[in-house]
Amino acid sequence: MKNKNILVLSPHTDDETLGCGGFINKLSKENHIFFTCFSYCGLENLKNEYTKACKILAPNSKKEILNFKVRYFDRQEVLDKLISIKKQFNPDVVLCPSAYDIHQDHNVIYCESIRAFKDKTILGYCHHWNIIGISDLRLTVPLNESEILTKHGAMDEYKSQSHREYFIDRGW
Repeated sequence: MKNKNILVLSPHTDDETLGCGGFINKLSKENHIFFTCFSYCGLENLKNEYTKACKILAPNSKKEILNFKVRYFDRQEVLDKLISIKKQFNPDVVLCPSAYDIHQDHNVIYCESIRAFKDKTILGYCHHWNIIGISDLRLTVPLNESEILTKHGAMDEYKSQSHREYFIDRGW
């Protein structure tokens, strides 16, 4: 993909980095990236960490951070926001949580993304701890060492989350 508009939807800060950070970095080299985070959980430090992580993954990207209430995402408000983004940014590709993700906020973003962007390419990213059973992974993207290390560098910006298992055990 070259010269495409890539929209990255993150229900919460860190979801995009954990779910597809290396892929975002790969895409950022020849495409336009726009990040939208729906909730920073009301914590200013998470806003700052998200901003730094996005700059690492996609240095020339644009972003917006919203303040939806965690676990209470209103489907219509999310859909309205996605339609607004579609008019403003006109993405070619949308990265959002997987259909198999059981977190309620992730599911709302996925479902409303399908409604808003049904005429676009939509790719779902996984958080393995939020998936029960077998997911239907239809696409895997090979990453080079630099893209993996860049993802880890972005993960390192989430200092407030560093105690969480998925930040500690990185498979090294």
